[in-house]
Amino acid sequence: MGDIKPWLVLSSIKGIGPRTLKALIDRFGDPVAVLEAEEGLISRVVGPERARAIKERRGVREARIEALERIMREEGIGAVTLTDTEYPDPLRSIPDPPPVLFWAGTLRKVPLVGIVGPRRPSSYTLSLVDGLVSEALRSGYGTVSGGARGVDARVHTATLERGGYTVCVLGSGLLRAKGDLYGRILSSGGLLLSEFPPDEPPSKHTFPRRNRIIAGLSEFLIVPEAGRKSGSLITARHAHRYRREVFVHTGPGGERWEGCSGLVREGLGKAFSVPEDIFGGRGCDPLEEFLKTPRTFEEVAEFLDLPPDKAMTRLTHLELEGKVRREGPFYTSC
Repeated sequence: MGDIKPWLVLSSIKGIGPRTLKALIDRFGDPVAVLEAEEGLISRVVGPERARAIKERRGVREARIEALERIMREEGIGAVTLTDTEYPDPLRSIPDPPPVLFWAGTLRKVPLVGIVGPRRPSSYTLSLVDGLVSEALRSGYGTVSGGARGVDARVHTATLERGGYTVCVLGSGLLRAKGDLYGRILSSGGLLLSEFPPDEPPSKHTFPRRNRIIAGLSEFLIVPEAGRKSGSLITARHAHRYRREVFVHTGPGGERWEGCSGLVREGLGKAFSVPEDIFGGRGCDPLEEFLKTPRTFEEVAEFLDLPPDKAMTRLTHLELEGKVRREGPFYTSC
């Protein structure tokens, strides 16, 4: 991995975002060459105003860059840049890849499947996530998600419990990652990743940017649950724009899956019922898995997070398909 300072300098210049920086690197090869190029040559790529900003190094604070380098040394934080061979290839291919990725843990080149969802998922969805993770690992993938409570956390923990590789993309700097989950990821050979300087706090702007990285790292993306205003829809739209397949689960019905249904209607996602629809493995319906232990109707309705009439409709369909049977007051998988 090369010298990070020229990357930090170029990234700090006013008006130079990831898309513009990528265009400059494509033209000049590395940030040192950009910084040393004649203004007229730079102008041909980014226009006269931004070319002038580069030559004048507008917005660059040398003391801040030196402080970042010191923090990285003291905290053992690594960095990989857009031209490094260690940089994730799928992410490099998007139109606006992060020029610098700060990381802690184990940096590996493993094909990744992204799985994202709400912070307060149903029990049904958490069971589905477990099945998706199992099938992903069995198929040779690692997982990537965003580290939030709910679905994201379940993706990471389920991966670690099964001995798999997981990548957690943060919406803040690495030093802001506090909690047991992050420690488990680091101690189990996983990876914490961020495009933000290590000491940067989270904000309403950092998480949408984080979502594009999850989409870019993923060979394909899975959304097991998303309401109409879910942040997971942002990740799904990024993935579609990056020409990644997006798989969505429309669930047993209800508001929790309105966002997923919308993605299917818009042609942005493909509906799936069980993990084997995606991986061709041995996945099963979360409800069928739940019913391997006999359950009462009340337990089933609570698991599905559905009103009684809709829960009964779901059970009736499975009974007609021969997948569920009723034994007295209990329902169980066939």
